[in-house]
Amino acid sequence: MLPRSLRVLLYLVVISLSMLPAYAASSNKQETQSTPTEFTASMTEGYAGAADQIILGNLPQAQPYHGKPRAEPDQAERPEIDQNRATGIPIPGYKAEPPSLKPELSFQQMIGIDTPSLTTSFAAGTEAACGWWIPSDHAIATSNLYEVQVLNACVYVFNTSGTVPNGYPKNLATFLGTNTTHVVGDPRALWDWKKDRFVVVAMDWTASTILIAVSQTSDPTGAWWLYSIATNTGGVSGYPDFPMLGQTNYEAGDSNGALYISWDRFTPGGGAFQDNVIWVVPKGKIYSGESFSVKVFYNLQYNGKTVDHVQPANVMNRGDLPRAEFLVNTLDFNYNCYTQTPCNGLVVWAIYNGVPPSDATASITKVFVRTGHYYIYPVTAAQPGNPSGTECAINAGNVGISSVVFYSAGDLYFATTTGALNGQGSNGWLYWQVHPTLSDASPATLTGATIRNEVCWGCVGFSGDSTFSEYYPAVQPDEEGNVTVVYNASSSTLYPSTAYLTNRASHATGSFRDGGQYLATGSSWYCEIDGYGRNRWGDYTATYPFGSIIQYSPTFWFAGQFSASSNWSTQIGKTSYTSVTQP
Repeated sequence: MLPRSLRVLLYLVVISLSMLPAYAASSNKQETQSTPTEFTASMTEGYAGAADQIILGNLPQAQPYHGKPRAEPDQAERPEIDQNRATGIPIPGYKAEPPSLKPELSFQQMIGIDTPSLTTSFAAGTEAACGWWIPSDHAIATSNLYEVQVLNACVYVFNTSGTVPNGYPKNLATFLGTNTTHVVGDPRALWDWKKDRFVVVAMDWTASTILIAVSQTSDPTGAWWLYSIATNTGGVSGYPDFPMLGQTNYEAGDSNGALYISWDRFTPGGGAFQDNVIWVVPKGKIYSGESFSVKVFYNLQYNGKTVDHVQPANVMNRGDLPRAEFLVNTLDFNYNCYTQTPCNGLVVWAIYNGVPPSDATASITKVFVRTGHYYIYPVTAAQPGNPSGTECAINAGNVGISSVVFYSAGDLYFATTTGALNGQGSNGWLYWQVHPTLSDASPATLTGATIRNEVCWGCVGFSGDSTFSEYYPAVQPDEEGNVTVVYNASSSTLYPSTAYLTNRASHATGSFRDGGQYLATGSSWYCEIDGYGRNRWGDYTATYPFGSIIQYSPTFWFAGQFSASSNWSTQIGKTSYTSVTQP
């Protein structure tokens, strides 16, 4: 990589806004109401130099790593959280859920009732072929011609039938232009339908930088622009982890829109959690390989505590033109979401003028909305031979939103894992569809958020199988509002697998029609312990809409991880609603 000159302009904006809603546990729709509470956020600005270039197809094929599997230096899964997992002991007199809530039927009991079968399914990256990283942490992005899959150690390009060109996979660090001895991972990817470009973002923990790659054309095997941006840009220093990626397709100061890159910041050396940092990157500059200024938001707080896993939305539809970029987070690291102290609520943010015109400035506002259900930290998930709580049980993460949030037709779609709220030793997940509202003024402020749909899927366990767990959900809507959710599952009789379910927009809120179908079933024991004694699994599954810019297609692409030959493997699938007779 060429050296980057850094120029820092520092100014501070502290914004105060207060929202605390009323709560009715029996309702699926929760709205914000105004009462005082503490809120702060800060803003500064940094600088990134001009890009380097690389041609992906010309890089050598990645060579498998035959030593002991290497673990990423993950801070988003803090060891102190793992030592205090939910115990499964219910609290006397505490009701986490409305009285009518009951356990779901298990996946095996509900399989294939209404969810459409796969129209495409093919094997993708594997641990054996992809650098022997744990976990896999993968992302996908889909155009009408290509599937780009990015894993912790490598990059694949497939056509939409699953054929991969010769010479793949490519080494992720080499592709992103950094030293192959560096620890590089936590990738994210998206496809910009407006400009027909692919974008890949990953973390270089060794150099404390965030790496951005942007394809110069619609062909991901061709030339890419490469950026390496120090995480202390704008004077906001600290140890980075868990990058997140969203986009807009139009900004007042850039008709191409912007990338929104969010990441969790820890004290130098990977110590205590500090806050979440958000970068706003103008697409017009990076699509030309130019240097650019980056807006930096940090110190995001709700009720006096900094928040984490603030996921920016991916604006996905051709007709979507929101007045602001929306972001959302659950209450996680600083909120002690255990069985004894369950958490409730979402924080929704809006960045207005993320790339401002010359006569305006960027701003950030937020609202808090109570949720219809509580959530707690997941327990470790059972697999055959290892019940929850034992060494090789699967680490199921935390209650932070791990997968991409999508903005579609005015609503945000996302989900998170939760431990069972009735003391059962298993996990489920919570799904939300949230409608944010803005003021009509300029600058626009976030004035409210309504939960249009909330589903507590298996969050009080699964009937007939107390060992069954589902975790790491990812949600994909289409333009009609139909959704697909892809997630991992395992139990005392099921090796770690990936499943998916779909649900019609016209289905009643508060539930799904069925438990779905398998994308890939696990076939072997999985146990790869990291330096903190955890059997780490992939921290997020992946979804992406069908990449047509010509016509609407209610098609869902998704990917997940499963166990095979004692390693992790991944599978990519596609499904769709193709008939009005489908429920």
